[in-house]
Amino acid sequence: MFKTSSVIQLARNSDALSSKSDGNDDGFHSKPIDLTDVERIQVLNFPTETVSVDSEVNFVLKKNGVKGDLEVLVQCPTGTKTSTPIQYLDHERVSVTIRPRSKGVYKVHIKCNSVELPGSPYLIVVTDKRDFTPVFNSDASKVTLRGDGVERISLHSSNEFIVDGSEAGCNILFVGICGPRGPSEEISIKKISKNSYKVSYFIKDTGEYVLAVKWGEEHVPGSPFLVLTN
Repeated sequence: MFKTSSVIQLARNSDALSSKSDGNDDGFHSKPIDLTDVERIQVLNFPTETVSVDSEVNFVLKKNGVKGDLEVLVQCPTGTKTSTPIQYLDHERVSVTIRPRSKGVYKVHIKCNSVELPGSPYLIVVTDKRDFTPVFNSDASKVTLRGDGVERISLHSSNEFIVDGSEAGCNILFVGICGPRGPSEEISIKKISKNSYKVSYFIKDTGEYVLAVKWGEEHVPGSPFLVLTN
């Protein structure tokens, strides 16, 4: 019969063996697998407006406890992909800097453990500094919105509203929605007539969301909206 002290020593030895991991593992003990939920990773300060050639584009990736290796690939307008160095600010945040050398649309692929983040690739529109900036003659105060999508959010289903800019003059419609996990990438804008659009978005998580609707550089009446999930 074992003595109590011997049993304790055997248990300690067993624990040491189970936690040990090296190249000579006998196959009975293996490392635990870290599960990765890439939807938890936030992309912060990503540019939403055009940038100039040779300017620095900086943004931050926040892991929110997700385990694994981050990778950023930049696809230039010619289609060539290059790996972009990342810099860890701390154990949660990673800084990324991109300097586009020519004008065009750049696609930024962001992955964790080879799994692409929802919404990736992110787009950066690069213009030449000498490019002409168009001037629009419009009035955002004359834009009207209608539909449940600006008043409440239904989870796991399409939320819709109509943006009517028929009396507001010609300009570009911008729509964004941000919630507890950052910006939502599942937004669809469909033109239904001249200067009128149908906007649809999909939300998975409960909470408060800020919905911004802009006609050119100006918010439409009531924007930004505070919208709650049902």
